[in-house]
Amino acid sequence: VLYLENKFVFSCISAVLIIIIGSSIYMNIEVYNKKYNLNEAFSMNGLIISVNDSILTNLNYDGTLISDDKYYLAIKVAMANKTEQSINIDKDNFRLYIDKDYIYPILDKSNKFVDYGSCYFGEEIKGKTSSEYVLVYELDKEQYRKSYTLRVLDSIVYGIGELHPKYRLITLNPDIQTTIESMG
Repeated sequence: VLYLENKFVFSCISAVLIIIIGSSIYMNIEVYNKKYNLNEAFSMNGLIISVNDSILTNLNYDGTLISDDKYYLAIKVAMANKTEQSINIDKDNFRLYIDKDYIYPILDKSNKFVDYGSCYFGEEIKGKTSSEYVLVYELDKEQYRKSYTLRVLDSIVYGIGELHPKYRLITLNPDIQTTIESMG
């Protein structure tokens, strides 16, 4: 009886709740926690960043085995500086997330991938320029996958007694090159 008397009010309240819940779900999935794919660019700290390619291998540029018990994920990252100032990127902000662990780019095996691109060693990206760099991650055999998630630290939100990192998530499905034939 109460519903029939106030049908219009209940309809309006229901519509408002549905709009609020729907927009909240959309914002969390498509804006705040959006997962990017290869060649999908995003803006961060004055840079336009795009992950353009990835390979998973245990071979270096000439087909020689680098290590029996390690694999290497090499990721090509394009960075365009749209500002006037030079920008320095912390390579440790590009974190590979595997089994609740973060894996950071390494520099000591970068020379094994010179054919794939130039490695990022922390140099400044000059204003109004763009460059493509390779980040290399060393993985154990147990971390071998067909798909990975790269988390790029975008910002840190400070709460009362807590820090909440905000990441840009990039899904990687690397080209697997573990034989000379697969290297092309």
